[in-house]
Amino acid sequence: MKKSLTFPLSLLLVEDEKMSQEMLARLLEPRVSRLWIASNGKEALELYQENTPDVVLTDLVMPEMDGMELIERIKGLNPEATVVISTAFYELGFLMRAIELGVFGYLTKPLSFQGLEETLRKCHRRVELLRAHEELEVKNHHLKIAYDQLREAKEQEKELFIYKERYHQSHQEEAFKKQIKLMRSDLSNSYESGIFFNLFYEPLDILSGDAYGSVRLGEGRCLFYAIDAMGKGLSASLASIQSVSFLNYQLRPSKALDEFDFEAYIQAFLSFIRTQLLNNELLSASFILMEEKGEKIRYALFGMPPLWVMDERGKVRELVSNNPPHLSAL
Repeated sequence: MKKSLTFPLSLLLVEDEKMSQEMLARLLEPRVSRLWIASNGKEALELYQENTPDVVLTDLVMPEMDGMELIERIKGLNPEATVVISTAFYELGFLMRAIELGVFGYLTKPLSFQGLEETLRKCHRRVELLRAHEELEVKNHHLKIAYDQLREAKEQEKELFIYKERYHQSHQEEAFKKQIKLMRSDLSNSYESGIFFNLFYEPLDILSGDAYGSVRLGEGRCLFYAIDAMGKGLSASLASIQSVSFLNYQLRPSKALDEFDFEAYIQAFLSFIRTQLLNNELLSASFILMEEKGEKIRYALFGMPPLWVMDERGKVRELVSNNPPHLSAL
């Protein structure tokens, strides 16, 4: 059995979850020369100012002061501080900000023994290099070591970014598959009441706020809707998934489609989505109801591009948006 190593490092552990804190403390105590423990960012900053540990191992999501603010404060005190993130939170924006701040390493929860020991080994190597660099600066020679250290740090940042980008990409693709599965498309490439329906959907981003639905209501009636949650990424995608799920639920088989009320359907959706949007979000939508075998169209557009419709005489008509985009409840 491989014997665990003890590294000549002082380390500050920042973890608000009690069980995780106790588990990490048991793993770290025999492997570092000095260990301080904090349960939140505010307490951790005080301990860092008092002791200046070699390494800070911190969670991101914590009360009083979160991990990202703690890192910013520590980097303000010591730009060369060796900080490692330990979290199960994968939002790409946070990771990019961590790279910008110069975070040295990243540990994914649940932690593994091998991953933790390898990270300590890398931290020890970096701390030793920093100490050597400080001595060499005082003596004013061997400047090449400083250059090599900078190059290594940049390579580590690049490797961290590439790994997290691939991981995030795979999760985006899985979320997109779920979004596609939720979208109802009764009329795609179909022939209904003398009308051929050809629907095309290709969002620019994997996770986007774009979604649509086409529903066969019976008696020559067809319903179409399109959703555009402004922005991109996870938040916009969730808004569109919430919208599609609600709109489909309102058309569940247990409800009589022959009693479908177009205005009530839209009002129910607006009442629902208004409570789901964040303060900085807005959502555009189109609702189109074709009746009497395509001879009559009812529509409601909320901040969406105009509809182009050709009548039986071949004349193209522009149906412009008749409502503003929808905002969150204040």
